[in-house]
Amino acid sequence: MRERITMEFDIDQIAQQIKGNDRRAFARAITLVESSNLDHQQLSLQLFQKLKRVNHTQAIRLGITGTPGVGKSTFIDKLGLELVNRGLKLAVLAVDPSSQITGGSILGDKTRMAELSKHKSAFIRPLSTGPFNSGGVSRRTPEVVHLCELAGFDVVIIETTGVGQTDYQVSLMSDIFALLISPGGGDELQGIKRGILEKVDMVLINKADGDLLPLARQTKSEYQSALHLFRQRNHDPEGYPKVNLLSAILGSGIENSWQDIINLCNWRKDNGAWDSIRRNQDVERFQFEIRQEVLGLLTANHSVENFVSELKREVIQGEKLPLQAAMMVSEYLKKNLT
Repeated sequence: MRERITMEFDIDQIAQQIKGNDRRAFARAITLVESSNLDHQQLSLQLFQKLKRVNHTQAIRLGITGTPGVGKSTFIDKLGLELVNRGLKLAVLAVDPSSQITGGSILGDKTRMAELSKHKSAFIRPLSTGPFNSGGVSRRTPEVVHLCELAGFDVVIIETTGVGQTDYQVSLMSDIFALLISPGGGDELQGIKRGILEKVDMVLINKADGDLLPLARQTKSEYQSALHLFRQRNHDPEGYPKVNLLSAILGSGIENSWQDIINLCNWRKDNGAWDSIRRNQDVERFQFEIRQEVLGLLTANHSVENFVSELKREVIQGEKLPLQAAMMVSEYLKKNLT
């Protein structure tokens, strides 16, 4: 059964207000895009069409991941101030983890970016991962990123939950994917899986100051050696991925890291990699949504739902292996839905 509509949306009005830089309207638009209500999803598609511009400038989409406590919010606060002070319009999507039991989330990243949140050219929006959490981001995060781009933001930063190796999924909606770490030597490197190192465009070593500076330099050397084993990719210029030292607290290394990001973006645009990467991301997103929609149709079928529930009970009681039960579902679908 469809979710009951609890909010009214005038798409024409919202579109005009967003074009006029109305923050409240933009926040309502994000609420619309995030909604799981089918009618809201149709309205969000209409809104995308209203905002679509033939020759709109593409934003730089920067994905940032890292383990909890590494200083992602502090880094984004300092980087964001650097960008808005340059006259850029910035959106920050801070993804907060939802409880798998209650569904609730903290939604507190905005309070950790106190300085940036005061700036008129910065928009910070916490996003809950929700029940469709995939690799540290919510199911509708890519659409929210797209909305930010259509709304005219120059840079969109996606901060993930920072839960570890699966966070590389954010690379599928980013132009530049950065891993933020603390000085940790070999122990830190052991905790980062190869999958995420194959995806990152930059490794940023935070807290490279004071007594931690020698350890930060050692960590930089170790990561450079590790990345050399996986690369070079055909969409990386010479010298990438970069491994940079910075201190978010002191503000050092921020400007140089942003320049490295700009240089990489420009190189990829000049060499055709920028559009190619975005097209591949769209295809992966399309395939993901197909799987989700098909799964939704199956669970909406009562006979299928009852059959799966019975098999689930048998798996729990040890009467059937998971693979055996899954194969039985496949056979059931072939017989009853074709």
